Amino acid sequence: MAHGVFFIVGPYLTTALIFRIPLISAVLIGIILAITAACLIEMMIYRPLRRRRASSLALLLTSMGIYIIAQNVICLIFGDRPITLRTGYIVEGIHFGGARITQVQILTILTSILAILATAVLYTKMRLGKTMKCVASNPDQALLSGISIDRVVIISSVLSSLLATIAGLLIALDVPITPSSGMSALLAAVVVTVIAGSSGNLTGLIVGALFIGVMKSVLLLKLGAQWQDVLVFAILLISFIFRPNGIFGRKIRKAEI
Repeated sequence: MAHGVFFIVGPYLTTALIFRIPLISAVLIGIILAITAACLIEMMIYRPLRRRRASSLALLLTSMGIYIIAQNVICLIFGDRPITLRTGYIVEGIHFGGARITQVQILTILTSILAILATAVLYTKMRLGKTMKCVASNPDQALLSGISIDRVVIISSVLSSLLATIAGLLIALDVPITPSSGMSALLAAVVVTVIAGSSGNLTGLIVGALFIGVMKSVLLLKLGAQWQDVLVFAILLISFIFRPNGIFGRKIRKAEI
């Protein structure tokens, strides 16, 4: 859940700088500060918990606490009013397939494609990506193989916080966000992972993300934004009931000795 923090921290830090320095510089500083926060959270909170063999439930509750604290700190400093990084006039978008798409939305699509391709190359072609999958699936075996788990985890924290921060910045360039926007984005990410069956199934993650995005857009058009999170929760419950291993996941059989 801590990734929801970086989704909102980047835009709010950038907003604090945008009237003092150019937008590009403010964005870069916001990304750097968000990544720094991710590294500090990893080294000061998660790493001691892992060394004490904390359970998955303890880590989940810890991440939830981090998100709640960060959200309230942001509300305390910036207020709970919606903010946006859009500084210019609202211009009419490009007509495409009966709809209009703005330049920011085109930038978001292109950035998403580049992020997907980069992630695919990292996980399938690069040694670092294979090492990250090894640590995620079996940390004890990775440690016995001589892999530095702390090093791999800190790199994963940098990459994941970078992607979350960029996502938040792109959303803030398009529509206003609030300190609670991180929870909505995080909830959608959890449902996408459940649909995919695992966080390592890149194809399932892409299909799940497209499905959730299309369904939320249709619901926004038909009923309104207040029903979007309801839809995501409904999909999550249906997935747990009928496909607990995910649509693209496979049932794992227990080994018999």
